[in-house]
Amino acid sequence: MHFIAFVVTNEKPTEAVLAAAMAPFGPDVLGDDHKWGWWGLGGRYTGLLIPHNIANTIKGKPDAMPPWERRDDGLRGPGKTGPGVDALQHSNLKYPYFDTGGFPAAVVIHEEWHGSDENILLGSKHLLSQMGFHDVAEAFDDTEERRVWEAWLYEVADLMQAVCKNCWIAVVDCHKYVNVALKLLPEIQKLHPNVVYHETDGASGLIVSTDNVTPKGWMKKRLLGSLH
Repeated sequence: MHFIAFVVTNEKPTEAVLAAAMAPFGPDVLGDDHKWGWWGLGGRYTGLLIPHNIANTIKGKPDAMPPWERRDDGLRGPGKTGPGVDALQHSNLKYPYFDTGGFPAAVVIHEEWHGSDENILLGSKHLLSQMGFHDVAEAFDDTEERRVWEAWLYEVADLMQAVCKNCWIAVVDCHKYVNVALKLLPEIQKLHPNVVYHETDGASGLIVSTDNVTPKGWMKKRLLGSLH
């Protein structure tokens, strides 16, 4: 699961400065409770921040992503950039970030992590539709997810308003492994009880259950969803 994190630092966010800011929240420190699996400056969200002055800013690139993530999937893959930059001082921020196509799911301020609740990350209605379960998406009650998201909008506004004008803001593309298939399976089975989660060597996903599903043959069945 990809999401935007705004990383706020006192110093210009060089690679070393960003690495130090992000390190406390990675798998090497937090283990299974980690906030990110990998990250890169800009990445799929490169060009999100619009500066008053392009001087003294930093531009990342889409290929900050690992090679297996570099693909044209409608997000900003290689060759796709936003109109702005990926790091600038707060005083140099011209337009609100959400006007240029993105909103952070996490904010890291001076090594303190805020956000990235799964209700913020998932957007279950959208994911269910993406997986082809349009009827489940239509029936899904997203009241709690919308409540959490709306509360997060206000929290981000308060957090960013408190950032000093000389501080730096960096756009970081974070990836966190979330087993979407298992997460949404209970909702799917309400309308499609014959859909099950199946896992074998190197592959996993949701399939229509039949009596002859085998570790070697299940991928030939109709694949309805997968991990992301």
